[in-house]
Amino acid sequence: MKNICDSGDLIKSHAKWKMKLAIAIANKEKLNIGSISDDGRCTVGKWLHKKEIYSKFKQLPSFLDCITKHMKFHIEAGKVATLVNAKRYEDALQLLDSNTSDFNRASDDVTLSITHFLQELDSSGIAH
Repeated sequence: MKNICDSGDLIKSHAKWKMKLAIAIANKEKLNIGSISDDGRCTVGKWLHKKEIYSKFKQLPSFLDCITKHMKFHIEAGKVATLVNAKRYEDALQLLDSNTSDFNRASDDVTLSITHFLQELDSSGIAH
């Protein structure tokens, strides 16, 4: 797996989740709730949970915040997937579209935490 931290792909990778869920709603797809809810299965999660990455950055509060916010995001994404599987497409879409939904707050929080983490890396001089 490439080092997504170097390329700045952390945020880009996670931003795709909203689009994936919206497509699933539009196509009325059956989703794997367990996979979506598991923060260790996506590209960002695999990177955050790699032993050498955790060892390298665990001293940074912003890294630990990323892990927490990332986990919360996947819990909310799992709730959207649950609605999709229950064929409650309008309710699921509302979670994606509403700026005040828990899903969107979690999405914003994880994006902000990743940004802070990358800024802390840059300002601290820690090689990444």
